[in-house]
Amino acid sequence: MTLGNIAGVIVGLTMLAAGASKLFDKTWSQRERDLGSPAWALPFVAPIEIVLGALIAVRIARPVIGLASMALLVVFTFFLLIKWDERGDEPCNCFGALSKRPASAWTIARNLALIVLALAAALLD
Repeated sequence: MTLGNIAGVIVGLTMLAAGASKLFDKTWSQRERDLGSPAWALPFVAPIEIVLGALIAVRIARPVIGLASMALLVVFTFFLLIKWDERGDEPCNCFGALSKRPASAWTIARNLALIVLALAAALLD
């Protein structure tokens, strides 16, 4: 198994878990709206995460899907950074109801690592 394959599986499984947890969390979209997330985008987040996660994990169009996954993670990370102060003790909501802790440097580091892995999946296919 190549580094690109391993990276794709890690990113894919993470995105599948994040998307599925949001999909089954009935309060996720309201919590995100309360934090200032654009309401029009919220219905699309979980399905996009699930589709990208599945596609990158099974190596379908990996260069394109890897870059799309990376772009989505960059947007999420940017949003976390600009809203960090406003969130206070609110969970990051990255994994829906499974997210119990507030966003932290660990959350940002995790996302940065996933961005690098998504890029590796795209380039090292």
